[in-house]
Amino acid sequence: MLVLKKRVEDWFDRFMFFLQAEKGYSEHTCQAYALDIREFLDYVEAEDSYELTTAKVRQYLGYLYDLKRERTTVARKLAALRSFFRYLEKRNLFQDNPIVDIKTPKKGQYLPLFLYPKDIEKLLETPDLTTPIGRRDRAILELFYSAGLRLSELVGLNLTDIDWDIGYLRIRGKGGKERITPLGYYAYNYLEDYLTLARDALLKGKETEAVFVSSRGMRINPRTVEYMVDKYVKIAGLNSGISPHSLRHTFATHMLENGADIRSVQELLGHESISTTQIYTHLSRSRLREVYFKAHPRAKGESEDV
Repeated sequence: MLVLKKRVEDWFDRFMFFLQAEKGYSEHTCQAYALDIREFLDYVEAEDSYELTTAKVRQYLGYLYDLKRERTTVARKLAALRSFFRYLEKRNLFQDNPIVDIKTPKKGQYLPLFLYPKDIEKLLETPDLTTPIGRRDRAILELFYSAGLRLSELVGLNLTDIDWDIGYLRIRGKGGKERITPLGYYAYNYLEDYLTLARDALLKGKETEAVFVSSRGMRINPRTVEYMVDKYVKIAGLNSGISPHSLRHTFATHMLENGADIRSVQELLGHESISTTQIYTHLSRSRLREVYFKAHPRAKGESEDV
């Protein structure tokens, strides 16, 4: 179906307002939706009209595969379009939903990289604690590992989100949802160390409610944190694919391997669905063997020592 470009642009603006104002999605999430939907609209644009048909969607998917886009990327873009057209349907703005008969591509199993205990210890000890930047970076690394924070959650932390009396953080997660997560002993101490001895030096007289600030005295941005993690990973001689998300994954993996139940880990990570948390249940073979022989009544004979 051919649709006037001006009408589609109006729909797009209304949908983005809906995500931000009614759904309460973060600016980062809204930008991701906007980029994915905009890419499709740019693809189908022809002179002064848009062709929003199932055939055009299939062509677009083929175009993405020709570009060697990952299945997870294609699935994400298709999910954004599905939400967009569902929004239009419910408001009787556009009834010929072109996504109805389009199946989401199966995602290959994806397990983010994680660090073993000796490697995470090596990474945590890398920052130079004689400098304000080093104290800040150590606190950031400790928080990632101690609380399993997302990058956006760490960057968005404010001073008022810290409860020093009971050692908890108030985290604003996806969709503006809040959760409370405990601060481990080391994270508590290194965070206090940074705030007491280093933050003012970085602020240089400026004021901000942000916990973590840059060398220019402003709230630290995600790219700076990503660069910082990558720098210390290289200094420590670890896998170059390690990212802030890998530290969150390390937190979840180590919690589960040391006996935490999956429901508790789900709550600590801020996952809505437990199926999202199940990706972290890839216990090591040695751990699986240990659990099996300890738990199964017929795993070994009476005289067998395993």
